[in-house]
Amino acid sequence: MAGRKCSVCAHVERAAIDRDIVAGRSLTEIATVYHGFSDEAARRHKAGHLPVTLVKAQEAAEVLRADALIGHAQTMLTDARRMMEAAEAEGEYRAALTGVQVGLRAVELLAKLAGVLNDRPLVTINNHPQFVQVQAVIVAALEPFPDAAEAVASALDRLEGAA
Repeated sequence: MAGRKCSVCAHVERAAIDRDIVAGRSLTEIATVYHGFSDEAARRHKAGHLPVTLVKAQEAAEVLRADALIGHAQTMLTDARRMMEAAEAEGEYRAALTGVQVGLRAVELLAKLAGVLNDRPLVTINNHPQFVQVQAVIVAALEPFPDAAEAVASALDRLEGAA
């Protein structure tokens, strides 16, 4: 394919396509909407031809949004602390506890935004006994077929690269 021009780079709506890619729109959807190239061509374009300045601009916008969220969470924490202290000074302990709860939620949000707290489940199967057994069976079955083993390894590499 050496010497072939990128079909996305040559597209009349390249700027809009680049913006959609950077915004995270599905490459399949982009290829369908703009016509003239495949989602695989969009993948190659994204990997090798996307203007660095456009990517950096999108990253900067994301940082600004994150900064705004952090500012709101910090304000929420400050307000919760102020309301908790006022309620406690008035002897309104139930209201003070509500302030503590709101403050804890603000701290949790700040920790998530800072990347300190990750509440997404982590699933690891590569050392699960059943996975190890299936893996061994597949490897043994492919042993007499080196071309097939190579094809499977290549397909798994592509799958890993797409993740």
